Amino acid sequence: MSEDESAPSGLRDLDLRAGYDTGDDALHSFYVPTLSRAATYDRSVGYFRSSSLSVAAKGVARFIRGGGTMRLLVGAEIEPNDQEALTGAVELPAAFAERLASELVPEDEIARRRLEVLAWLVKEGRLEVKVAIAVASDGTPLVGGDNDPYFHLKVGVIRDPAGDAVAFQGSANESASGWMRNFEAISVFTSWADGRHFDEWSTKFDAYWGGNVPGFRIYELPDAVRQRLIATAPPEPPPERDVEEVEVPGTRSPFARYLRVAPRLVGAEALAEATSAVSL
Repeated sequence: MSEDESAPSGLRDLDLRAGYDTGDDALHSFYVPTLSRAATYDRSVGYFRSSSLSVAAKGVARFIRGGGTMRLLVGAEIEPNDQEALTGAVELPAAFAERLASELVPEDEIARRRLEVLAWLVKEGRLEVKVAIAVASDGTPLVGGDNDPYFHLKVGVIRDPAGDAVAFQGSANESASGWMRNFEAISVFTSWADGRHFDEWSTKFDAYWGGNVPGFRIYELPDAVRQRLIATAPPEPPPERDVEEVEVPGTRSPFARYLRVAPRLVGAEALAEATSAVSL
């Protein structure tokens, strides 16, 4: 039976470490196995833009088969002409929503494929998105800039059907450079072995999702942006393998058969020396 065909066990059955680098190590050793077992996934990232959403969707393709639901909390900056329209508003104005939607332009094939995964979840009613806008002490929305605060919480909470859960928190910037060129890392806390730290981060996310974010106001994702996402959703469920995930053959028998005949193949005279751990 292949890895994809086998029924995933719970989070507690995984051999999770306390931390991961945010490159291939995090994808293959953390996101893929945990999201394969997830019933719910809560995630907060930086700004609402294609690169941020691509980071949030890292490994989420593996989440599709389980039928779970996802909550995504993102930040956004406003411009001077948005300030008056947003003051006292309970919904994000149409002009601002259109500008948010314009950020959904994938920078590369990886971002496009991951955005399709999120879009498909939105279309299926399995992904809810909220937006955090910085406000002054009197509630006036703050125009984005170097001196103004912006929503930068990077945390995730993954729960399986049995109620076991994992929280992770990291320093990675939500940009191509932050995940491809900078060296970053995430810290991992399990509900069964590190309950105090797990409770800290999971409680923070729930509070922020409910609107209790000092210095910020939380808005529902505008319908215009939701419809833009749905328009990019594929007609069928996306592949369950992440775009950067290496495909693993279903069984080891092809490897075994190949290894038995490889030394006798044409041009394989140096194979034994090349694959040996001994330097002749």
